[in-house]
Amino acid sequence: MAYVLPTSLNPAVNVAGPRSQPRARVSAVFAGLLFAALLLPAGCGTDTPTGVGGGDAGLDGATGDAGNGASTTPTFHRDIAPIVFAKCASCHLDGAIGPFDITKPAVAKAMAPAIAASVASGRMPPWGAQDTAECTPPKPWQNDARLTQAEKDSIAAWAKAGAPLGDAADSAQLTVAKPVALSRIDRTLVSDKGFVAEGTKDQFVCFPFDPKITTDSWIQGVNFIAGNPLVAHHALLFLDPTGAAAKAAGTKGWYDGFGSCNVNGGLVAAWAPGAVPVEMPAGAGIPIKKGERLVMQMHYHPIGAAAAVDKTKVQLKITSEAPKYEVQAALIGNARKASQGLEPGEADDGKVEFRIPAGAASHAESISWTMPLSLAQAGISHIRVMGIASHMHYLGVDMRIWVERRTSSAAPALCSAGDKGTLEPCVTTNCAGAAGDALTNCAIANCTKQLQSIAPGCVGCLTEVLKTGKADLWAPCLAAGTLPPGPAGSDKDMCLLHTPAYDFAWQRFYTYQAPIEALPALRPGDTLKMRCVYNNSTSNPVLVKALSDQGLKAPVDVGIGDTTLDEMCLTGLYLLRDVSKK
Repeated sequence: MAYVLPTSLNPAVNVAGPRSQPRARVSAVFAGLLFAALLLPAGCGTDTPTGVGGGDAGLDGATGDAGNGASTTPTFHRDIAPIVFAKCASCHLDGAIGPFDITKPAVAKAMAPAIAASVASGRMPPWGAQDTAECTPPKPWQNDARLTQAEKDSIAAWAKAGAPLGDAADSAQLTVAKPVALSRIDRTLVSDKGFVAEGTKDQFVCFPFDPKITTDSWIQGVNFIAGNPLVAHHALLFLDPTGAAAKAAGTKGWYDGFGSCNVNGGLVAAWAPGAVPVEMPAGAGIPIKKGERLVMQMHYHPIGAAAAVDKTKVQLKITSEAPKYEVQAALIGNARKASQGLEPGEADDGKVEFRIPAGAASHAESISWTMPLSLAQAGISHIRVMGIASHMHYLGVDMRIWVERRTSSAAPALCSAGDKGTLEPCVTTNCAGAAGDALTNCAIANCTKQLQSIAPGCVGCLTEVLKTGKADLWAPCLAAGTLPPGPAGSDKDMCLLHTPAYDFAWQRFYTYQAPIEALPALRPGDTLKMRCVYNNSTSNPVLVKALSDQGLKAPVDVGIGDTTLDEMCLTGLYLLRDVSKK
């Protein structure tokens, strides 16, 4: 995954680039439907389907089973179809990401043993966010795919009884199943030439896109469709305000690039296996200016011989109507040392370090990150959390993310008179008359040495105050004061997300179901904390496969980095800030 934060939120941490990930090799040819049922996922919950339909008496001609037995025995039409349509069908439809359509009665009957086994094991529907003794999320989840115990019991009893279809006349009114997708697609971006991943080393490739934005607009939804899922490890989408990516790609259509592809725009979205479309609530969006371009970084994990060409698509929902809330995507974590937020760990050898020892079956690393006080100097009392994701690699087994509230309301001055004396003469000389983004770009281009010489908190404060349009950037940043209190309830610690059975193959942003004004709030000075637990022993079957792929016989110590055996501890956030009062 990625590791680039919005400029205004970027802490002084070293966020490393992504690394390779062994992917399951899925055979393209199956010996039959039942054989496929034993090899592939048998249920998938994502967005709840919409629309009104009727009970299906037989897309395949099935109308019922003879001798269903007592009426208490679950049947497909009466008991199982409502569960399938609500929690599974948005993935398992013809043409959707699932390998078969279990809304068809005969298909569901043939797949019943695999469906029941997958549900009993918790592997399906693929939903990692859980309520635990350590974590009760502050709001319900949108499109929660988890099954109730009664639904699980019904599926188990149905499969045990031989998966009777029942009488189609007993069918409940069902929603029309639709593949998970954006509510509206305004742009579809794809490389004309694509890329063929080959060899034995991971490859990082950047594709420039021109979304042809003719007026200042806002991105309200993003969806990635992997062109070749066998080699696609992840994708990152960035704004490219200067068109640098297109110049770097030239006629080839792509270029090698790490991290943010050497562009200075912000992160828009990230994709990894199992991710679903992200759509912003009404009245919120990521700004994209007239003529601004995008660049997508793809991380490929080759599987040896040359693979089929990858042409990963990006779908966008866009509006030209200015929203009340601006959305920022952020990826926070991957601290390598204490000064970056890494906390002391059980395996530290004389110093605080991110190191997962070889053979450790349950090793934890913890990272802290404090919401910048510079937001308060710009008059921002809080930022809302719309969505959140946990991210590790194949050693990861458990990740928890929570917030510890600040203990002081004091707001120290973030800039000193010395900072002003260092930076202001250069900006005055080189950037007279510039404002807004033009001033930022001019300062970066002409005053890099001075910017690097002043306190990072001062740079952050000036950046935030610049966004407010105030003529005097220095006054708020030179003054001490009191931090604003934030909305009601934001003084209490809260747990945002716990994925206690983390699975790299099923990653997604989990979005809260609440009006924007009721979403969880982070205040300047609050601390975001994350605890990542790893299994670096041969009891981890994913690791065993990875070691075999690398020609290794035993686990090795693992740290943060970009090679196959590296790890990460990363929180993905979609943050909303009110920009209507500028």
